[in-house]
Amino acid sequence: MENFLKEFGAFKQFAQKEQISIDGAETVNLFAIYRKDERSNDIMANKNGSIRMNSDQPATDKQKAYIRNIYEQNGIEHKVDDLQKLTKRQASEIIESLKN
Repeated sequence: MENFLKEFGAFKQFAQKEQISIDGAETVNLFAIYRKDERSNDIMANKNGSIRMNSDQPATDKQKAYIRNIYEQNGIEHKVDDLQKLTKRQASEIIESLKN
């Protein structure tokens, strides 16, 4: 909440500095739109960069379970240890290849 209030204060100061005349309710609405756009930009930046940033981390349990289920449904032999050693990138590549 403290960060929100600081950002809102900075937003109001920016509007005053730029001599944008808006009343209190309009300021709140514009700030809400601004924050939504900023969050969207952050999400997209993380989404686009997350594969590179997190690709060497261990595969998630959800990824490993998905791969294990597909292997078992299709009678593909696999070693549990091999799944435990997967990185997120490797698991994503396997999942993509299994989908096709």
